[in-house]
Amino acid sequence: MKRALQACAGSDIRCIQPEAHWCPSSTPGRENDMVCSNIICYNGGFCVINGSFGECLCPPGFYGSHCEGTPCSNVTCKNGGICYSVDWKFNCSCPDGTSGKYCEHTPCDRPEVRCLNGGSCLFSSNTSTCACRYQYFGEACEKYCQYGAQYYSCTYEEHEDGCFLQNDLSDNFNWTRNTGTTPSKYTGPSSAFEGTYYLYIEASPPVQENNIARLISSQSLSTCLRCLKFSYHMYGTAVGSLNIYHGDQKLWTQSGSHGDMWNTLSLEVDGAVDKRIIFEAVRGSGVSGDIALDDIHFSPGGCK
Repeated sequence: MKRALQACAGSDIRCIQPEAHWCPSSTPGRENDMVCSNIICYNGGFCVINGSFGECLCPPGFYGSHCEGTPCSNVTCKNGGICYSVDWKFNCSCPDGTSGKYCEHTPCDRPEVRCLNGGSCLFSSNTSTCACRYQYFGEACEKYCQYGAQYYSCTYEEHEDGCFLQNDLSDNFNWTRNTGTTPSKYTGPSSAFEGTYYLYIEASPPVQENNIARLISSQSLSTCLRCLKFSYHMYGTAVGSLNIYHGDQKLWTQSGSHGDMWNTLSLEVDGAVDKRIIFEAVRGSGVSGDIALDDIHFSPGGCK
């Protein structure tokens, strides 16, 4: 420190960038006062003269030829933690749900959390879930599914024995099989998504606003994880809504007009719950509210 003060005698230390200092070349009092002129010291370090050489004197906790090393330089905070230094020591700022010196502890470390059969534990905040391998399911991946050839489809090209959906007899009106355009102008599709035929609801009277038409699976479908894929058409100024249920759980909903086009959607259905699939159409405020379905497939395994 004394050498540094002598080297910079008669002059203030100038900051040439944040937390970097140098000794001015015009400092009187020493023949070699130029040695510090090109040396930059970071993080509050400053140049001192050691014989004929200049070197950075670093604050506690910092190191390197330019004091560039910090208490965090060799520290890795896990699980998204962020390292910062306080009083020359490192600290890891840990995300919610994690703890420990390096944020190494998570909700997955709890003894009651076990993911079986090769499942992986995932956490968000203070909760954990198991991500299961193919064909396993359940809260701890404890259940196994032997996927068979059980596959259902409804293309409406003919009266298919394999179509698993039927009109619900307890609703207000029915879905209708159709080809070409629907009777009302400026609503409904002009053709099927695939093939010639499709299913739709006719929004003209005597059907009234908020009347419901349901398609319901003929049996409970529980062979583990399944993919429900279908195409829908919702076009018109008075389109209501289309809802998909697995039992009483709403999987998906769509309301209003979505253009004069067919849209295709895939939904994964948790087969651990033994309940029926329901397509529910709710009539909108006027006759320009036809809703159509086509090419419905319910296949084993997840959606790809």
